Amino acid sequence: GFNATSYTLEMDDDDTTAGYAALDALTETQIDTVLKIAMRNGSRIYIPGRCALNSVPKLQEGQINRITVAFNGNGRHTRYSA
Repeated sequence: GFNATSYTLEMDDDDTTAGYAALDALTETQIDTVLKIAMRNGSRIYIPGRCALNSVPKLQEGQINRITVAFNGNGRHTRYSA
């Protein structure tokens, strides 16, 4: 057995970017997708699953408003060395 990998990240609350629009569309349709993580050393990690965009911003005085995206894995992640 194995546990599916999940991943959560925060990003700037800017609904004018292409990335925001793509994440919003993936959240609405709930189709399977793959999160690609490019590591600093050149290796790559791929996580299959579905994403959920929480578009309610986190507010913190003196900071940029942030939103959260959760990638819920539905299989094993794959890692390729550099």
